[in-house]
Amino acid sequence: MNRIIEIQNDGYYLSAARGFMVIEKKGETNARKIPLTDIGVLILSGVGCGLSTNLVMRLVEAGAGIVLCGANYHPAALILPVEGHHEQTGRIRQQIGASLPLRKRL
Repeated sequence: MNRIIEIQNDGYYLSAARGFMVIEKKGETNARKIPLTDIGVLILSGVGCGLSTNLVMRLVEAGAGIVLCGANYHPAALILPVEGHHEQTGRIRQQIGASLPLRKRL
């Protein structure tokens, strides 16, 4: 069962180390760790959070999605894994191969 992790407060920095997502808060010495394979979705609703590119790549490789929320806490962006998922790859291929009349109609 994949977990949904939400970071709501500012001041956190998230990174990846040895198969874990490491959550560090500025000014604190103890970091929390969550196995990357346990994460299904990471929601960042704290606008002052930092995120390493390495963590983004490790989450995507593990099949997890990332939701970035704006100041109003509404989703503003999605980062979804594309490689390795047959459904998304098939949809993208169909969109690329769509005829001009179909694209105009849609």
